[in-house]
Amino acid sequence: AYGTEHILSHFWECKRLLDGEISDFHGKKVGVATLLIMEEYEKLASMKSVKAHRESVDWEEVKNAYGELYPEVEKLNCPTNIVDGITPESITENWQKIRDIVKSVPSLSEIKDAMQRAGCALTTKDIAVSDELREQGLIYHPYMRARLSLYRLRGMID
Repeated sequence: AYGTEHILSHFWECKRLLDGEISDFHGKKVGVATLLIMEEYEKLASMKSVKAHRESVDWEEVKNAYGELYPEVEKLNCPTNIVDGITPESITENWQKIRDIVKSVPSLSEIKDAMQRAGCALTTKDIAVSDELREQGLIYHPYMRARLSLYRLRGMID
């Protein structure tokens, strides 16, 4: 995942701090984020083939999502960003390899089962992340770091 679950957790933390709120422990949020990210990765890996396109981002929406944090995000993404060197053809041509990587890690159900047995937080409600913040984080967290992840690439997949 290349830290995708950590970046999502950081997004939630930053947004809560901007609202003057202290969020739950980072590790608890990372665990919940892992489940959300793996759910999406498994959906993507179930696709036998894909047709990709160049990334198209509404940077005004990203700016609105990040608020006063946006200048730092902009530095990482404008005028160039991590996906500029990724061609749609390379995603399409390498899709089976990408699927194989996703399928090589423990499944969502295996991770969730282990977390349940350990008594971990499993939902965003368990870590006081609202449905709105959860969805906002899932959409906008990929722009917070200069990391090439499947979550960032998914915006390039039809």
